[in-house]
Amino acid sequence: MLIRFFKQSYLQQFLALFFIQLILWGKYLFSPQDTSIFIRIHPLYNLSLNLIDENPWVMTFIAFCLLALAAILINVIMIRNELAPNNSLIPALVFITLMSHAPSLLTLYPELIAIVFILLSIDRIMQCFGESDILVINNILSASILISLASLSYLPAIIFILLIWISMFIFRQLSIRIWAISFIGLSLPYTYYIAYNYIFDKPQDIYITWLRFFIDIKPITIDYPDPTYVIWGLITVFAIIAIFHTLTHLNERNVNIRRKVMVIVWLFIISLPISLFGHADFLASQSFLFIPLAIFISGYMGTVKTKKWHELIFILYLVLILLNNHLY
Repeated sequence: MLIRFFKQSYLQQFLALFFIQLILWGKYLFSPQDTSIFIRIHPLYNLSLNLIDENPWVMTFIAFCLLALAAILINVIMIRNELAPNNSLIPALVFITLMSHAPSLLTLYPELIAIVFILLSIDRIMQCFGESDILVINNILSASILISLASLSYLPAIIFILLIWISMFIFRQLSIRIWAISFIGLSLPYTYYIAYNYIFDKPQDIYITWLRFFIDIKPITIDYPDPTYVIWGLITVFAIIAIFHTLTHLNERNVNIRRKVMVIVWLFIISLPISLFGHADFLASQSFLFIPLAIFISGYMGTVKTKKWHELIFILYLVLILLNNHLY
């Protein structure tokens, strides 16, 4: 069946993964969505739109490619850190389905660009356990710069700097130099961006707009097609089972894996407040949660013995996504 098929990683699995993403996105690759609902105050997002002249077909194609890249990144991160079995594409499959389960996610939005930077940052953070101070400093510097770039793509993503600081405690890396380098890494992209604005006499009211963005928290409104709510229910059930299984079997893992799982738990916790800033689309702001959820769900599906009900629910889940994306 499908889950068992993706427990291997060969050419046919990669082709099947691409085909599934293509089917889920198919309608919107040829009929792109209007992206005017997304707030245009995020510097890297604005830069991306300017470079492609806001061409809707190009935007959708770039989004498709970014999601494929993010899926491969999360797959590599999980296998490299022993959170998923070797030669498995389940993490990539789960992440693609989570990030494609509703029409509003099938376009280029600020959070999607930020997610790529955050995944690269997580990879650097995970490489800090048990390493020498020099390697840890290099990794923390890279991770901090990546978080900063993520926040320039979507401003609330700056909260993920907390993940670096919390990970330092989890990995017992408490050197003052490491803390200092995280602040330096976080500030570097902003230093260049602010200097650019002053040198080229850009409007400075952008900073006031940023402040208003964080202060003006609007009530969350949720209005999606009916299948979306059923899909959310299936995701919630699978997530609860996966998180419960992971935490209750944590003592069976070695210290290295246990600490890395705790980093993912904190990633989940830190991702929760970002939903408060879902000014444009609540579901887009929730996409940061799909990173830890994909890790927990795929880790569960990849390690436990595949049962028929797993396969049936996952196939039902895919069918609902297809209906949701193509009929609404």
